[in-house]
Amino acid sequence: WRRYHQLVSHLAADAVAANVVADDLNAPYRQIFKRKKGEFIPNGFDLKSISTAAPLPLRELGLDENKRTVVFVGRLIPLKNVDTIIKAIHHLKQTDCDVQLVICGDGVLRADLEALVTTLDMSDRILFAGFRKDVYNIVAASDILVMASFTEGLPNALFEGMAAGTAAVVSDIPVHRRWVQHEKHGLHFDPHDAQDLAVQIRRFVENETLRTTCQQNGKTVAHSLSIERLVQSFEAWYQTLLTQ
Repeated sequence: WRRYHQLVSHLAADAVAANVVADDLNAPYRQIFKRKKGEFIPNGFDLKSISTAAPLPLRELGLDENKRTVVFVGRLIPLKNVDTIIKAIHHLKQTDCDVQLVICGDGVLRADLEALVTTLDMSDRILFAGFRKDVYNIVAASDILVMASFTEGLPNALFEGMAAGTAAVVSDIPVHRRWVQHEKHGLHFDPHDAQDLAVQIRRFVENETLRTTCQQNGKTVAHSLSIERLVQSFEAWYQTLLTQ
């Protein structure tokens, strides 16, 4: 019923705005968006709070501060593909790449993912941190942010991670390609291939120049998505509608 009411309200509206481009919307909304000549206005973020967050000392999480740290932020649900991240960290351990993973979030797959970590004997490398109020501080303390989703709307955690100065490794899906150019703003990988993800993480671990370049360029992308820009975009759109 909720989806039905949403569709009816969109059909009845004189104008529609969305925080993702039409091609990334689900089919019914995509048709409505195009019919109404919808406006694309991406989310805005509290960039000051994110970019000024002090890195959390990793020892407070029981982690090794001498290891490169990979972080995931999001719900533990199938489309987030967290098991592929875990398998990639396992592969890196087997090939003597000294990294650890912090998983920030919770969800229906947590027990299954914890069981996978146990099966792979990776409890010394992977921490389930749950939902955290200090997630920005954890991201700021991390070296690499991984987004392994099979599909996304607007990837808020990606922009927040880039705003914090964390290098991004993202699944090669349309919405990520729209915001992250490979080897400029971050690195892409096949979301169905844990070894490909491991290769891209290793590139950031071993190539400081590449990592720093992507961090700096990623910040530029993130800082184009301020709350102030969001307000200005809506004001401009409303003014356009009033003159029609």
